[in-house]
Amino acid sequence: MNWRFTLAAAALSAFAGQALAQSAPWARLENKGASYAGTINDLKQSISFICTADGRATLIVHSPTFRVSVPNDHRYSLVFVTDRERLELMVKSKDSDMVYEAKDLNARVTLDRLVEDVRSSGKITIAIARLGLQVDFTGDGADQALDGIYAHC
Repeated sequence: MNWRFTLAAAALSAFAGQALAQSAPWARLENKGASYAGTINDLKQSISFICTADGRATLIVHSPTFRVSVPNDHRYSLVFVTDRERLELMVKSKDSDMVYEAKDLNARVTLDRLVEDVRSSGKITIAIARLGLQVDFTGDGADQALDGIYAHC
């Protein structure tokens, strides 16, 4: 058997498994002035909306895959597909995370719009076309977990 075929088949099955992973219901945590809301799937991929104690509104998408396939400090187009719309964010890679910080008014409005879309959706799909990655998360509990997440940011 050709080693290239074996490698390609292994990569394909890994990406197919990511698409089929089940995610946990959304949860929220408040700790020392910071708020966190998010979900994680059985492949340890997660999405987190964070309002830090110093008032920074941040979105983090985590995947162990990023650690080996994504160099730090590169920009990627992250596409969110919800029941309401398709929204594209430019994120920055750091370790095994894709990070979006709302540093200005436009970025904050975009993040607030994404929160509202996720709150009203039954399923959230995140894709990075450049990496051939697509991950689905459930919307179960997102409405309550994300309610007012950025109220103090």
